Amino acid sequence: MFVLIVFLMSVSLIGIISVQLYWINNAVESRKEQFKNDVQKSLGSVAERINEKERSLFDKKFEGILESAVLANKAQIKSLFFQEIDTTNHQKISFGSTILEENIEIPAEFLGSDSIIFKRVTGKKDFFQSRLIKGPDNLFSAVDEKRYSNIKRLTNIENSQFAEYFKDYNVIKPIHQRVSNRELNETIRDELKKRNISLDFKYGVYSKDGLATKLKSGYYTINKNDSYAFPLFFDAQDDPEYLLFVTFPEKNDHILSGISNILLLSIFFIFIIIVAFSSSLYQLIQQKKISEIKTDFINNMTHEFKTPIATINLALDSIKNPKIINDNEKVLRYVQMIRDENKRMHTQVENVLRISGLEKIN
Repeated sequence: MFVLIVFLMSVSLIGIISVQLYWINNAVESRKEQFKNDVQKSLGSVAERINEKERSLFDKKFEGILESAVLANKAQIKSLFFQEIDTTNHQKISFGSTILEENIEIPAEFLGSDSIIFKRVTGKKDFFQSRLIKGPDNLFSAVDEKRYSNIKRLTNIENSQFAEYFKDYNVIKPIHQRVSNRELNETIRDELKKRNISLDFKYGVYSKDGLATKLKSGYYTINKNDSYAFPLFFDAQDDPEYLLFVTFPEKNDHILSGISNILLLSIFFIFIIIVAFSSSLYQLIQQKKISEIKTDFINNMTHEFKTPIATINLALDSIKNPKIINDNEKVLRYVQMIRDENKRMHTQVENVLRISGLEKIN
């Protein structure tokens, strides 16, 4: 029974500690995942801000170029005409579309490379509708006509050109000329602070082939197992061209700081449970030992009491014998025997009282 109780208590203790450790591990992993998501969002915002700024600077270079160009180097007109005649309702609908493409050449010194041809695209839409109207004599006496024209620049087509030229333009430009170390560092720090991450960090930008660039903090060396990566720039095929890696030397301290109070409280409770279990187990073992000692002692005392009582009874029976009672020497010898056995019983009683006192103390 004692072994069963100890076994059940041990299983309960191990179960409680396991649940606590499982919860602590889940809490730490949850914090790590949250930290990773915050960092990934921050790096995404960094890449977005840098790309938007680069595109904005590119657009400013060409701002007003198409509008200010009066004469084009080459022009092309594309027309489309559509007409529908409805004999039932006696009406005719005509639709025409004209697209003017003007090729405007940007001087070579503007970009520091070969000249670039941009297309200025202008579209014109014409709509015409006529319908015969019958008079009182059931004859067609009038014609109802509607027409309108619309001329506008097709900026969506022009913007798609700018997007293509923007990608081609950046391919030949070194990355350290597209963004500086200072700008990248400040942008990363600003985005991290927006998500309450105020940790020191190290960063480095690597090409898709794993080659280091000039954009890095100090003597940064990539460690993919402990770094967070995010695409910084894309090539003409929208594949990642450069990757930004960020490492946080004090990441673990930051993760644990968020759950430090609950973690310490859990460890404290685990310590109390272990102390209580150890104390209870110690008390059980002590009680078992005392019980075994008591049982052995009672068995021994039973034997020790029986012997002197039998001796005393034998001595008393002998004294009552008429032949012995008148013999003083024998009587004294039996009296001494009774006294010795009585003393022996007294010693055993003292042992019983002493052990009883020890049990009370425990």
